[in-house]
Amino acid sequence: MRTDKDMSWIYKDNIPFESLLGATLLDFEELDDRVSFLTDKGRYTLINFESWCGNDCDVSLEDIDGNIYRLFGQKIIFAEEIIHSGTDESTCYSFYKLSTNNDSVTLRFYGRSNGYYSENMQLYKENN
Repeated sequence: MRTDKDMSWIYKDNIPFESLLGATLLDFEELDDRVSFLTDKGRYTLINFESWCGNDCDVSLEDIDGNIYRLFGQKIIFAEEIIHSGTDESTCYSFYKLSTNNDSVTLRFYGRSNGYYSENMQLYKENN
């Protein structure tokens, strides 16, 4: 398992989830507060910056619909982010869909905060 010795990449601007289009998925890692995709174009991490910084925000992966391992070795042909606000302003569900010619998966995150912080996930490309 990787360690968080150098997470300076998180201070860069986040990139659109669609940046994964055309990349070949090689590995996937689910950690407590984030997920990481290793591709032929580098490692990408989906994380909630506010939660990671210890702010009054909690976001967690609730479900993976589909078998992510069936996407390994395949080029990503579809990548989409869908955000649904909850019944109040301090909760939301975020869905991240990935598809290859073989299969597709949807990652579902649930976030809650005090209403001041964003509950959405952000995608970052890590330093290589």
